[in-house]
Parts: sequence; structure tokens; C-alpha cells
Amino acid sequence: METRIKKAVSFSNIGERNNQEDSLRYAQDSTGTYKPWFILCDGMGGYDKGEVASQTVCEALSDYFDKHAEESKEINEDYFNQALDYAYEQLHKKDVSQDTRKMGTTLTCVYFSSEGAWCFHIGDSRIYHIRPSKYNKEEGTMGLMFQTIDHSLVNSLLRAGELTEQEARNYPHKNIITRAMQPNDKHSKADYRLEKDIEPGDYFFLCSDGVLEQLNNEELCSILADQESDTEAKLTAIENVCKRGTKDNHTCILIEIGTANEARPQEPAKQQTTHSEEQIQAEEAEIKKEEKEKKTVIKIFRKVHIFKKGKPQTNSHITICLIAIVIILVALLLVAIKYMNK
Repeated sequence: METRIKKAVSFSNIGERNNQEDSLRYAQDSTGTYKPWFILCDGMGGYDKGEVASQTVCEALSDYFDKHAEESKEINEDYFNQALDYAYEQLHKKDVSQDTRKMGTTLTCVYFSSEGAWCFHIGDSRIYHIRPSKYNKEEGTMGLMFQTIDHSLVNSLLRAGELTEQEARNYPHKNIITRAMQPNDKHSKADYRLEKDIEPGDYFFLCSDGVLEQLNNEELCSILADQESDTEAKLTAIENVCKRGTKDNHTCILIEIGTANEARPQEPAKQQTTHSEEQIQAEEAEIKKEEKEKKTVIKIFRKVHIFKKGKPQTNSHITICLIAIVIILVALLLVAIKYMNK
């Protein structure tokens, strides 16, 4: 039995920003059946560049999935990597045709197949798989089956033990991410996850980081576990939480499962180790080692490729080279003066 979507709803709000850099895509066919893919992107780069990047990736992936629908019967990571290559190609074309070299975007995508739900992401936009039937506040169970791991500086520091949960919430550089989709750049790889244990009544939730300014995991799971509310009312409740003071763009897609495939159960996400987590753990071990030696965040910046959302990026390498050249020239001048005075 294939997984079928009962209802999908969404919102996309600008917050206190001057422009909307978030984008999303999902659709229904002529029979009213939802297409299997749901995409959400959070642009970066400032001005109009972030929205160009997020819209380009959303459109590229949805076009690719539509054009290669027959191939999607054999879903695997290679299929999605080919889709990502196509999206990167479209970003490159935008870079050639417009002055958008510093643009970029995060990516989250859920693709439902006969095997379950393929989840993949780049950056700090998130995907949640939540089972409301397992929510029990008294017992401390939230029904959180799976949550993606943010590709961000603050999350790397948190997981490396250099920040506490409280420090992470108030960390001043939360907008720095360690992976993003950008044109004419080394392609950031996606982390993949196949969720097989899906039941009717489960929810998948995709969101940009702006949603998480006010909404935490406990509150999200509590809202979705409310048996008196339908899916649209639950989305409204989430949006009302964001209205408490979210400054960033905030966008989400809430997907309610109608029928689901029969598959072997999986452990809750916190007990799982995905293929991509091994790489993340290795990176974090390196970060922790360097932090202990240097005790400075600057050293982390030298180890990972970073992207700052919300503002145009500056080329720090060029700046450093110019400073080095000036120092060398000054040194040569001093030597020349000393030699002439002899």
C-alpha cells in the first residue's frame, strides 16, 4: 500500500524583512491527487538575490520531477543527485544571465514513493516526521520520529559540546550555515533519509528557520497532537505562534498522511544514525579538537565553508590577501629606508 497524502497546507510570511526570500512548491494533478514531491527553500544573499536562488531551485526540482516521473518508480539517492545537478545547472544559468553571484539557498524536500518518504536537505531549513498518536506530555514523549540535522555553525558547536542549549538559542551567529546551494561553487551535498515507518495520521513538516524563531519542538508536537483540530486549524495555530515576534521570513508546509505503506518499524530519530551523520560526526570531532586548542570561533571559519544568510557575502580571502600584500610592501619599504640610511 503506497503512502497517500490526505491534506497539505502551507503559509509563507515576510516577517519584518523587506523582501520574501523563502519559496515552496507542491501541486495536485488533474484528479486532485497530490504529486509526490514537496519542496521548500530559504534564499540568502540579500536584496533580491535570495529569492532568485530559492525560486530557481524550487522550479528546477519540480520541473525535473515532472519530466522524469516514469524514472521515479526506481527511487534512490542517484535519482535525487541527478535532480540536484539539474537544479545547480539552473543556478549557474542565472549567474551568467544576472548579477547574482553571491546568491544561494537552503533546500528541504520530501518525496513520497512506494518505499516510504525520501527526505533530503541542504542548510538549516528542517524536515520533521511526527506521530501525534505517540504524544504524551506526562510521560515526556513527543512522537518525534525524525528531524533533520541543521548544517549550521551553531549546531556544529552545540553537537561538539562547545555550546549549551541555552547558549545556542541566544548565539549571535545563528544565521551562519555550513552548506548551501550556490552557483559556480563547489556543490554542497544533500543528506538523505528514507522514512519507512509511516502510519495514517502522521505528519511531515517542512519549515524555514524563521518558523523556529518562536516555535520549539515541544510546541509543534503539542499542536499536531490536538485531536480537536483539523490540519488547517493546526497550521493556523503554528502561524499564530510565529506571530508572537518572528522577524525573519517564515514559511512551512504541513502534510497529513492518509494511508501509508506497510514497512518495517524504525527507531525514533534520536536513536538513529544515518549515512550522512557519520560524516557530520567526523566534522564535529575536528571542530571540537580545534576549539580546545584555539578557543576561538575564527578557527572554525577556516575549517568549513560558511554562508551568512540575510546579507550579501564578502570575500574574506581577497581581504586577507590584500592585507598581506600591504604588510609585505610596508616591510620592504622599511628595509629600503634602512638600507638608504646606511
